[in-house]
Amino acid sequence: AHFAVNHYAATVSYNLTNWLEKNKDPLNDTIVEMIKNGGNDLLVQCFADHPGQPAEAKKDDGGRKKKGGGKTVSSYFKHQLDDLMTTLYKTEPHFIRCVVPNTHKMPGGVEPGLVMHQYQCNGVLAGIAICRKGFPNKMTYPEFKSRYNILAAKAVAKAKNDKAAANVVLDVIKLDKEKYRLGHTKVFFRAGILGYMEEVREDRIGMVLAWLQAGAR
Repeated sequence: AHFAVNHYAATVSYNLTNWLEKNKDPLNDTIVEMIKNGGNDLLVQCFADHPGQPAEAKKDDGGRKKKGGGKTVSSYFKHQLDDLMTTLYKTEPHFIRCVVPNTHKMPGGVEPGLVMHQYQCNGVLAGIAICRKGFPNKMTYPEFKSRYNILAAKAVAKAKNDKAAANVVLDVIKLDKEKYRLGHTKVFFRAGILGYMEEVREDRIGMVLAWLQAGAR
C-alpha cells in the first residue's frame, strides 16, 4: 500500500497503482456544483472549468420557468427512500453482510485478520455489542405459551392469562430476571437466551420420550 487513511473503525490502506483507471467515474453535476460553491479554494479551482449544474432553472422567452424538467437528484433520492420505507414497513427485513474471505480469490480460503478487519469497518461488531446490551429477541405471549408450555404444564394450566403463564415458565426454569423482560404483549430476551430456551425445551422433550418408552416396555 502507498498510503493509509485512519477511519473511525480502523486504518484502511490504499494502492496508487492504476489509480486513475480505477477512479475515473464521472461526478454528478449536482455534486460538482456544490463543490464549486464551497469554501475550499483548492476544490473550487480544480472544478473551475466544469459547467456544473445551475441552481436556478432556465427561463424561456416569455420570462417564465420551463415546466416538465427532469427530476433533480434530491427528488429522485427522496422517491427511492419513500419506496424503500414502504417496503420495510410491510416486511420483516433481515440484513446479510458479505465479506471478502481472502485476498487471493481462493475457494475455501479464510484469512481471519482480513475478515475481522472488515467486520470492524462495516460496523458489525459495534452492532452486535449494541444488541447484547438490549433485548433483541422477542416473542408474543400466545406464541411463547404454545412453544414452552411443556416446561411447566401444570403451572401453566393454572395461570390466569398468557402473560402469567410465561412468567410461571420462566420462574420454573429459574432464568435470571436480568435476561428477560415482560412487556404488555410480548416477552423480550437478551441475545442468546432463546437458544438456551430451546435447549431446555429439547431436554424436557427427551425426558418425556424416555418416560413413554419406559412405560411402553
